[in-house]
Amino acid sequence: MSPGDAVNDAKTKNPENTTQPQSAFKSMATSESNTLYLSKKTFDIPLLKDNGSNYTAWKFCQTTVLCLHGLLTIANGTEKKPKPLMGADALIASKVAEHQKLIDQWDKRNNKAFAQIAMNMDDGAMAEVIKTLGAHEAWKHMIKQWEGKGMQSLSFLFQQLMSTKIEEEEDLTTAFNNIQLLTSKMKTLGKPISNLMLAQVLMNALPPSYAIISSVVSTSNQGSTVTSDMVIEAAYAKEKWRKAGVGVVDTINTTEFIPIFSNLNKVEQTTFSIT
Repeated sequence: MSPGDAVNDAKTKNPENTTQPQSAFKSMATSESNTLYLSKKTFDIPLLKDNGSNYTAWKFCQTTVLCLHGLLTIANGTEKKPKPLMGADALIASKVAEHQKLIDQWDKRNNKAFAQIAMNMDDGAMAEVIKTLGAHEAWKHMIKQWEGKGMQSLSFLFQQLMSTKIEEEEDLTTAFNNIQLLTSKMKTLGKPISNLMLAQVLMNALPPSYAIISSVVSTSNQGSTVTSDMVIEAAYAKEKWRKAGVGVVDTINTTEFIPIFSNLNKVEQTTFSIT
């Protein structure tokens, strides 16, 4: 009997609550509330982006949630739907009824697993699983889509890399890690990208408010190759200004900010022009 059923049963037997201590009801209600809260928070994971740039993190979260709720075996196909009864067993009403309960239970868990997989995606990514039948087919399709091998996967990874955009309030460290993860996958497939290209990808991915980064990095490194570390370092410095409530206009003389990118420890001691 669940905590909620226990409370209802107690209320039916003791409508005036003359014998049941109030603290017991409070404890049961609190337990039920915590369980519902935990369930809700457990299912609340970041949506899979249309370009799949956060697929690895998304899959980890999904796997964790599915495992926690006992649904991973449904999703990965190791727990099959009960097959119809055959022979003499199919003629025994009690066995048929019991077997139907198993089928109904499996169907319910399959629906829950499918909902967990499909309802945590952006619309574009969700289009990939709309026509799938059940949790296992949807899960298998996603793995094939985002973890395929060979040139098709390489082409897709490159497309993801070039289309990745970081949102204004998105955590930079997480975003940079996702981009570098894509480059690692490309390297594994035998097609590593140069550090210069990665630097360009990072600058292209930054939010509009970070547009000054490109000109600052280029100006402060004349005569040398721009690297991904330079872009990341500059982006973190810009993020530090933003969190401190300091604005920088895009038309500013960038030479004033060159020392900031060569020595981030002095950021707080430097005077900026406020927008």
